[in-house]
Amino acid sequence: MPTVHCSNRDCQAPNDLGDRLCQTCQTPLLKRYLWAVGDWIKAYQPGELLLERYLLVRPQVLLDTTPALGVEGPEEIPNYILPYQKLLPFRLNVPEVYDYFPSWDAEKDLSVWLLDYGPVPLDEAGEPLHERLLPSLGEMWEQASPLQQLTWLWQMIRLWQPLQRQGVVSSLLEFDWLRVQGPQILLQQLQLDEHQSMKRNIWPGCGSRY
Repeated sequence: MPTVHCSNRDCQAPNDLGDRLCQTCQTPLLKRYLWAVGDWIKAYQPGELLLERYLLVRPQVLLDTTPALGVEGPEEIPNYILPYQKLLPFRLNVPEVYDYFPSWDAEKDLSVWLLDYGPVPLDEAGEPLHERLLPSLGEMWEQASPLQQLTWLWQMIRLWQPLQRQGVVSSLLEFDWLRVQGPQILLQQLQLDEHQSMKRNIWPGCGSRY
């Protein structure tokens, strides 16, 4: 059975994933689920423990089993990851880089980057309620009030220029990447604009359905 270690640095005892409190010190257990970016993550199977720390629980979703431990950043950050760093002032809408798996091939970039969205909804077993950690905008749109819908649209408009300056504004046009975390729009991940031609996506609820 998967275990997660206590986030209390003075304890760090292993606990069952379904536990809410550390069975040793009664500290609330931190369940930090992360989203993996990078094609090489597809080489692993759910249930594998990567870097002796990250449990792959489903495709592209990993659990940090030792959240009390720090992480060491890379000496060089690739261009496609830099926008996350530069958009830290918009951390409510853009995930933060948490850690990475270095490429084992010196000639190819096979690295995997882990993105952190903060707390995500969990079920009684301590696992994410949603397949991709957060519900999609499409899922939440119909049940939201008109005021909430306007707030989400305002957030997307506000993000346009900052993302454009960093060359990742096409991320807003990937409707499936628009996730909802409470009242906030949160992008699943970013993509560099030059890697994909700008194309107009039709969002559910647009036009006559708004």
